[in-house]
Amino acid sequence: MCTISVAYDEAFCFYYEDNFDALKKAGAQLLFFSPMHDAMLPKCGGLYLGGGYPELYAKELFSNTSMRKSIREAVEGGLPTVAECGGFMYLSKSIRDEAGDVLGMTGVFSGESYPTDRARRFGYLSICPEGDSMLFKKGEIIPAHEYHHWDCDACGGDLLAKKANGKSWRFGYVSDTLYAGFPHLHFGGEVPMAKRFVEAVG
Repeated sequence: MCTISVAYDEAFCFYYEDNFDALKKAGAQLLFFSPMHDAMLPKCGGLYLGGGYPELYAKELFSNTSMRKSIREAVEGGLPTVAECGGFMYLSKSIRDEAGDVLGMTGVFSGESYPTDRARRFGYLSICPEGDSMLFKKGEIIPAHEYHHWDCDACGGDLLAKKANGKSWRFGYVSDTLYAGFPHLHFGGEVPMAKRFVEAVG
């Protein structure tokens, strides 16, 4: 059985229901858990960390030391993982909240997420992979979306993003077992990302 643990609580609550449907159709069983309230990552073959509001619950996430440790060890150990927006922030070294307190997260990546005064890179974009990874193949065009007021001082650079107005930037971390970045993905399009995620889980 292909099992994917999905973070779902007050801090992680922004998902496309279509993505859940696509993963189930591809053969995955979804196990919902709380990075805030549960002690450890459930035993699983894959991890899905969606968007939400980790910046509002950074103290609670920081306090759950055993969960942060179990997720870091799992991701660094090669557990197939998708981490979007808030999920990406949770995989960073730390989050600075609105009061200015810096709270440690899982530390998979080196960056610190911090508040800004407006939405960053807001809107629709296209991801243009320059190589193959768990979800993407070189040359594909993947529609995505960003909406967040927090940013990060180490957003990664494995992928190229483009907007219709010609603006482009690099972002993200990808590998044979990973997608992590601010853009939200929709698994219902022509690119079979759900199928690829499930195949990586095995």
